[in-house]
Amino acid sequence: MGYQELTKKYVNKAFKMTGNLAKEIVFKAYNTTAFDFNNKTTDRKIIAEKTLVAFIKNTEIKSNTIKKTVVVVRAGLPDLSIYDEAVLEGVVWKIGDELKDTGFTLEFEIFKSI
Repeated sequence: MGYQELTKKYVNKAFKMTGNLAKEIVFKAYNTTAFDFNNKTTDRKIIAEKTLVAFIKNTEIKSNTIKKTVVVVRAGLPDLSIYDEAVLEGVVWKIGDELKDTGFTLEFEIFKSI
């Protein structure tokens, strides 16, 4: 077994052993085909939905926005765009900036208005 496979195995094991320290997060990837400028909406359909275990690394509140930094296992996560959503504890969040991709874990921001 190579180092990459060994690292991937232990990263997955670490996320499974977290218990109540981690939260379940559902990612919804959408196929966005067009933007309606009159209604200010997009025509979109869910093309992938994936539930993963996530660590909430940081929470920040600025003016009218709550922003969280999230770390998840990279494997199995669909490619995300600004049109996609994350559902954390029953609340829908928008996908923000990708901060760090190690190949094993992905760290990025989610945000919502308050």
